Amino acid sequence: VSSSQGCTNMSPHSRPFCDHDDDASTLPYHTAMRVDAVIKLAVSADAAIRNGSRPGDADALFAKMLAADTVTGLSGPLLFDASGDRLGTLKVLNYRLLTEASHSGRSLSSVLLPSSLLEFSIVGSYSTATSTLQLPDVGALVFSGGSKEVPQHSSPPPPPPPPSPSPEPPLSTGVLVGVVLVS
Repeated sequence: VSSSQGCTNMSPHSRPFCDHDDDASTLPYHTAMRVDAVIKLAVSADAAIRNGSRPGDADALFAKMLAADTVTGLSGPLLFDASGDRLGTLKVLNYRLLTEASHSGRSLSSVLLPSSLLEFSIVGSYSTATSTLQLPDVGALVFSGGSKEVPQHSSPPPPPPPPSPSPEPPLSTGVLVGVVLVS
C-alpha cells in the first residue's frame, strides 16, 4: 500500500510506502534519474559483452555508455557528451529549511529534523545542449542562512607572495688566535 501517510508516519511497524502525491501513476522527480542510470548501465553492459568485451572491462563499458546509441529512459533520451555529462534539461533545485508550520507533507527528498524539515524545491531548469539557465522566479531562491538576497561574490584573495630568499648568512667571526714567539 502506498500513500502520502508513509512519508510522515515514521513507525517501523506496518508503515505504508511513501508516495509523494498519492498518485500511483507518478514518480518523485529523483526516481526517474535512478531508474535511467540502471537502464543505461544494463543496455551498455549488454552491448559491450555482445561486442566481445569481457564483463570486467570498465573501459569498454564506459565507451558504450558514451556511444551515440539512443536509449530511452523514464525521463527521456539518455545521451552523454564526450566527458560523460548527460545531455538534456536538468531541474535546478534549491535546498530549503521549512518549519513545521510551513510543511504540509514529507517527500523522499527531505530530511526530518526535530522541529524543521530540509527539502529540495524545483526553482528552474538548465539545458545542457544550449547552456541556458532558466529561473522563472529568482525571488524564490533561498540562500545560506535563509537569506533571499543574492550573495555578493568577490574575487578570491590573491595568492600569498612567494617566500623571499633568505639573506646571505653573515660572515662568521671566529676567534683569531695568534701566537707570537719572543726570544
